[in-house]
Order: sequence, then C-alpha cells, then structure tokens
Amino acid sequence: MILIIDKSLKNAATISDIFHYMGIVSGISAPERAVNEISNRYHAILIPSPERIPAHEELIRSLRTYSLGAPIFALTSNISDPGFDVTLFDKVFDNNSTSSSVAVSILKYQDSRVMKFIGNYLLAGIDASIFQNSVTYFDIPISFTKTETMILRYLISAYPNRAKAEDILKYAFKFENKPEITNIRTHISSINKKFNNLTGRNLIFSEARLGYIIACTADSPYAKKEAITK
Repeated sequence: MILIIDKSLKNAATISDIFHYMGIVSGISAPERAVNEISNRYHAILIPSPERIPAHEELIRSLRTYSLGAPIFALTSNISDPGFDVTLFDKVFDNNSTSSSVAVSILKYQDSRVMKFIGNYLLAGIDASIFQNSVTYFDIPISFTKTETMILRYLISAYPNRAKAEDILKYAFKFENKPEITNIRTHISSINKKFNNLTGRNLIFSEARLGYIIACTADSPYAKKEAITK
C-alpha cells in the first residue's frame, strides 16, 4: 500500500484513484492525521507539494519514526529552489511527472533497495500482484474481477489484522466510486465461491464485530468457523 498525504483531500483522492487504476491499494490522509494513519501496511509514502504543509520537516521525521522504514517521496515544483530541502525525502519528483512514471520510479527505487513493492500482494500461495495478468493460487489462475482483486489485495495488505467492511470500502474502492457497504458481503461471497470451486474451501471468513480475514490454510482456526457464505 501507498499513503498519499496532502492538505487537499480532494487532490489526494485524485492521485489515489490513479494508483487504484494501476491496481495499487492506497490510502489518503491530511497532514495532521497522517501519523495516526501510518502503519506497517504501507510500504511507501507520497507527499504532493510538501512545501504547502506547515512544519513539514517535523511531519516527515515523525513518519520515519512510525512507518517502519517506508520510503518517503515528494511531488513538487520547488526541486531547484535552494530553500527546499530535497534530502528530507528518499526521492523527489517534479510536479509535471505523470502518475504512471512516478509509480514506476517508486517500484524501481524499492527494487534497487530490496524493499517490498507497493504492487506486491502475496500470501499463502495467493499471488494478486500487479505484475501478472490474473490472480493465481499456486500458479493456478482464478478469474476474479478487478473489484474482487482489489478487495483481495487490501485483505492481503491488512493481514493478519481483520478488516471491517468500512475499511474495505475505504481502501479497495475509488474515492468517488464507492458502493453501498452492503455490497462488500456480495463481493466476498463471489470471491469465496470462485476459490471454493478450485480448492473446496472458502478463502475469506468473517468474525463478528472484528471483520474479514483470509484463512491461509485449510486447518486455520478461521477455516473451522462457519463461512459467511457457501
């Protein structure tokens, strides 16, 4: 996952939707809430126009403390400004850079430093990474829809934590294109049906008041619970 921090949540949401289009799960945050949002789910941080954030240097220091090593990138028109400290960031992109070129550059940066890619979604034989044509289970393709794939990617990112329906709605869907929360159960049911047809068991289970979690093995304690759907 990648966290996008911007004073304008609308601008952050626009960037987030572009990453979503590329299949990369993202979250957005205002600067004052970023430290509360950051967690080990995020493997990169992108800050558009950090010069517009008061005391952004302090924010970046805090993010480095709580992000567990996630690299921090900036988008700015002030690269050549002597007063702008580019050394605060792992890499700085010009504001005119396209989102796709920024995403590719972030992936290359992570690859060169043997970091976890923002586009890698691997768990217990499941590969939902953006680098292949379809989701696979031990190399066997499963025909999930794009929406189902994004839900699966978020649940992989969240594992071993449970994810409530509200969380799935927040992170696995475009900012301006969120369905009714009741639709989450329908999507989970479809994922389970397709996975069950292949393996004889469901992939995602629900615990009351806690949320959804991927059952990594057939003998998982979650697999012994009643599935949310057959």
